[in-house]
Amino acid sequence: MRQQALAKASVIALVPPFAAVCAVALWRRRLPFRTHLIFAVHFYSFVRLLTSLLPPLVGIAANAWVASGHRIDAMPLNNSVSLTHVLALGTHIALATRRVYSLTPTLRVLLAVVLVTATLLAMYAHRFAVFAATLWMN
Repeated sequence: MRQQALAKASVIALVPPFAAVCAVALWRRRLPFRTHLIFAVHFYSFVRLLTSLLPPLVGIAANAWVASGHRIDAMPLNNSVSLTHVLALGTHIALATRRVYSLTPTLRVLLAVVLVTATLLAMYAHRFAVFAATLWMN
């Protein structure tokens, strides 16, 4: 149980590095760091919501698919869920940066690619850190 609490609480540690990536990527705009920090909190709130809602929705769809007599292969399902997750993150960033940073469509797409890549790398690092902490706690 402590590991789950650690995993949930440590997600907040991902916010300042994400804000720093935003600040570096948009350094010419000379916005205060708090603007990037607020955007990062907003974005990671969306990430938590997405990672909370996507598995049950996939489970419901998979059960309906199996109930209709079809078979599910794990690898294509995993790939499609991962792709859906990445596309949702990228779409959210592209839409949110239009509102927050007033970027052109080309810059929004470029920033979305950079930020989604940074987010995925940070999430893998976070999972590894939680795994290492879990081993250390036991």
